[in-house]
Amino acid sequence: MKSGRRDVRSRLRTILSRTRGGALLSAAARRSDEAERAREPEGDAVREGASIVGDDRARDFWNRKHADDVANRAREVPDRDPIDYTQHWFLYNFAVSRPLTGDCARYWLDDVGERHLRPPPERLLALGCGPAFIEQQILERDFAGTIVAYDTSRVAIEAARRRIASTPWADRMDLRVGDPLEAGLADRSFDAVFVEAALHHFDRLEETFALMHRVLRPDGLLLFDEYVGPDLQQYPPELEDLLTRVNACLAPELRRDYETGAVRERVEATPVEVQRERDPTEGVHASQILPLTYRYFEVIDRRDYGGTIVRPLFNRILLNWNFESDPKDQTIAQLVVLLEQELLRHAAIPTHNTIVVARPRPEPLAPLAPSDVERMPYADWRAGRHPRRP
Repeated sequence: MKSGRRDVRSRLRTILSRTRGGALLSAAARRSDEAERAREPEGDAVREGASIVGDDRARDFWNRKHADDVANRAREVPDRDPIDYTQHWFLYNFAVSRPLTGDCARYWLDDVGERHLRPPPERLLALGCGPAFIEQQILERDFAGTIVAYDTSRVAIEAARRRIASTPWADRMDLRVGDPLEAGLADRSFDAVFVEAALHHFDRLEETFALMHRVLRPDGLLLFDEYVGPDLQQYPPELEDLLTRVNACLAPELRRDYETGAVRERVEATPVEVQRERDPTEGVHASQILPLTYRYFEVIDRRDYGGTIVRPLFNRILLNWNFESDPKDQTIAQLVVLLEQELLRHAAIPTHNTIVVARPRPEPLAPLAPSDVERMPYADWRAGRHPRRP
C-alpha cells in the first residue's frame, strides 16, 4: 500500500515540479494590563505616513477598495465579484469550508474558534482589519473579550465604527487608524493576535512578525488566514502549464475575460507592472509568511486549503458561471476543486492558502534551511516535521 502511494506521488510530481519558497487571562493579568494600555495611543493618534502596507499610493488604493466593498455589501443585490473565488458561496463552500472543516456548511472560524479560542482570550489584537467584518464575528461568537483593531485605511475604520456603534459589541472593539508598527504597543500586552488575509499585503513583513511575537504573552495565540503563495502571484511556468491544460478543458463560453470578452487560451501570471497597478500591495512578500511563522512561532494547528489551481483558473472568468443553479457548472467546479485537493494531498503542488494557529517561541529561530523553505508549502513537509491538527 505504501509503495503504491509513493508511485502515485511520483507520477503526480511529474505534472508540476517543486516551486521555490521565499527567503514567513486571569483577573490579575487583566488588572496588570491597565498601565500598559494607558501608554498606548488611543483612537487615531498613530500618524499616517510610510506604513505597514507601504506608501501613500497603497493607502489610497485601499481607501478606494474598502469604500467600494462597503457600498457593494450595502446593496440589496450585491454585484458579483469577477476576480475572487472566495466571494462566490458555492466555490467557497467546496474549496474553502470543506477542506478546512470537512463540512461545506461549516464556517472555518466556528471550527477553529471552538478548538482554540475557548476560553476566549481576554485581549485580542487584529492587524489589517479593514471594515472589521470578521472581527465583529469573533465578538458575536464570544471568541475574544475585547479587540484592538488596526488598519491604515481611514475609510475602512470609519465604516466599521459606524456599523459597530449600533451593536452590542461597540464597547468591546477599539478601532484605530494607523500603523501598529509605530503605535508603541507594550510587550506581552495581548492574549491573541488575529490577521485575516492581510499579512500578504504588508511591506514590512518581518517587522510585523517581530511585533506579533513581542506583544503576545508567552502562552498567547497567533491566528491567521493567509495567501502564502508566490510573491506578487507570479506563478512558476510548471503551474501555468498545468492551469492552461485545465483551462483548455473548459467550454469557450466559460473562459471569456469579464472585461475584454476574449476567450482565454492560456492561464498566465499577471505581469508585475500590471499587478502593481491593480493592487500595489498584492502578495508583496507572501512567500515569506510561512518561513517567518515557523521562525517566530510554534505551529499547533495548520490547515492548508489550496487555492493553487482554483484561484488563478477562475480569475477574471467567474461571471461566466452560474454556480447558483446550473448543475453542469456546479459539477465542473467541483471536479476542479477535487483535482486541486488531490494534488495537494499527494504533495504534487504547494498550497497557496492556509490557516495557522501558533504560540510564540521563547526566542525566534535562525533563518531556516533553503530545503525546508522550499518544501514548507507542501503537505509532506508538514506531515513529516510538524504535527497535524488533533
